[in-house]
Amino acid sequence: MSEEPKLLGDMTEAMLKKVGADKLAKYYERISGRPCNCAGRKQALNNIQRAVQRAVTPRDRTVLRPPHNPPTQTADEAPRK
Repeated sequence: MSEEPKLLGDMTEAMLKKVGADKLAKYYERISGRPCNCAGRKQALNNIQRAVQRAVTPRDRTVLRPPHNPPTQTADEAPRK
């Protein structure tokens, strides 16, 4: 079974939960009456990581090379005998 790799937002959320920042966010919501928007920031970080990965990962792994065109010689450049 293949798991989706952890993205930046997911890892940040897990780390902040370990240090208790999720409790601080709930406290902020209760005191201020405004949402902390943790889920929105998590999604934004995940979207940024996905966009960067798409930008740096080639979609087609074939190497594109220019066609081989040997240099042509003009009459002036032809070797003399």
